[in-house]
This record gives sequence, C-alpha cells and structure tokens, in this order.
Amino acid sequence: MQLTLNKALLRRKIDEHYAGRAAGLADRLGIHRSTVFRWADDGEELPLPRSADIVLELSHALDVDPLALWRWSRHDFPLLISRVLRTARTGRWPDFLPALGFLDRLLLPMDHWPPSELVNPSHRRWHTYRVRAEGPLLREDRVTVRIRPRLAPNVRVGRPEFEDPQIWYVATRPTRTPSPEWFKVGGFIVRSGPALSLYSLTGLSIDAELTGDDGFAIEATAAEGTEISIASVHRYQAEGLTELSPNFPTVRFCQPPPCCTGETGAPCAFIPICSVGAATLPALSFLNPS
Repeated sequence: MQLTLNKALLRRKIDEHYAGRAAGLADRLGIHRSTVFRWADDGEELPLPRSADIVLELSHALDVDPLALWRWSRHDFPLLISRVLRTARTGRWPDFLPALGFLDRLLLPMDHWPPSELVNPSHRRWHTYRVRAEGPLLREDRVTVRIRPRLAPNVRVGRPEFEDPQIWYVATRPTRTPSPEWFKVGGFIVRSGPALSLYSLTGLSIDAELTGDDGFAIEATAAEGTEISIASVHRYQAEGLTELSPNFPTVRFCQPPPCCTGETGAPCAFIPICSVGAATLPALSFLNPS
C-alpha cells in the first residue's frame, strides 16, 4: 500500500497562489522552504507532513480539500480505507500515519456533520446541501440531487466551473426514529478535470469521464424521512430533482435491497457499472455501509 502527496497538485497550486514560489508557501506556513521543496519534488517520497494540523494548514494555504492533497491507487484503496477507518475508531494515528488524523472527524459517524473544525482556522466554510427523503423528491426509495458548477465569489460574468479538483462527501441519517441518529458517511466523489471518481467506504471505487459541463447527479437510496447531506469545501449548485434524464451522468449510493440492477438482474453491490447510464458515462453504483 502506497500513499504519497499529490505532488503535481502541489506544484500547480503553488503556481496559482504563490506565483510558483515555494518560499511563499513556506512563509505562509511558517516552515523551512526546503520542506516545501521536498513535498513538491517528484524525486522525494519522504518526508510526509508530520501531523494532521500541518495537512489542514497546507490545504487552507492552497485552497484545496485536505483529502485532495493525497494520491493513492485504486488497487490500494480497499486496504487503505480499511486501515483508515480502523485507526479512526481507535485513535491510534501515531501507529499508522499521523498526517491523516483529520479523517476521524470527517468519516466517522457524527451528530454534527460536516465538522466545522476542519475549515474554521482559515475562515473557510463547508458548502452543504441537505435534502429529506419525502414527498415528490422520494421516488422508488431514491432521492436524486443534481450537482452543477457555480461562479466564484465576486464574479458576475463568465462560465461557472467546478474547482479542480473538487470533492463532495455524502452522508445520511434517519430522522424518524425514537432517538436522534448520527450522520453516517457513505463515501466521497472526486472531480478532477473531466474525470469523475466515486469512492465508497466499503472499499469499492470506480472512475468515469464527464463529456460536458452540465455537472452530474447524486442518487441515494433512502427510507422515507432520511436526511441526505452533501458537503464540499468549494462552491457548487445543488437541486433536488423529481425526475432525471436516463442519459445524465449519475453517481449512485445504494443500500439493500438492490437499488440498481443491470441486464443480469444482480444487485448493485456486484455490478460496479450499471447498464442504465449515458453511453459515455455509465452510472456508478456501490453498496453503502449499513
């Protein structure tokens, strides 16, 4: 299992925010410039940031999601997310990778989600869209939300664009229970350039490619009254839909009983790519943790 910093992204963001001066980023973080040079140098695999606080400061300084700072292979993702969740539950980050310690506040069940402490130090805020599975928005035990790009602050003209990269986290919680329930994260979606990737906390992942600028849809199976929360550190537009074109690119978070079947009729847990998607971008489907 190999986990490294996303060095190409580091160099690009240093170019965007610090005119290519690694020393400028080092001054912002209050660290030695040689440390930044090593982080961004393709020939250096080590050292990684020493703590989660440094990772959060780095993400704030570069205006990226802290998870986007890391690079992993899809082959390694099942083992990686299993180790991350196990470590998050025990809190023993020094025995694994202290720099990932922020993930326990992001991926574990919480009563207040997403966690504000991950963005407050930089005066950023989460951009969160919440919808309840009820009324016309609940169709066949599914709720669909369309995600589109939004103009940057203080920009009145131009074409809306997603941040590159941009990450959305998806969490749900029941609301019609005798006692309050916590939000449970099902996974996260990464859009980087035209690539759209879905990572489930079950360890499943899949990549596809967007061919247009109309965004994509998130579809989740949910019992009536379930609250669905979608969060990103960057701006976007979201809208709950009562119907969706069958050719529109859709990311699906599924739960038992089967919510997505292909021509074989097998449950979506065993069909990573459904047969019901756009020809250029199949629908992405995974089984959510129960």
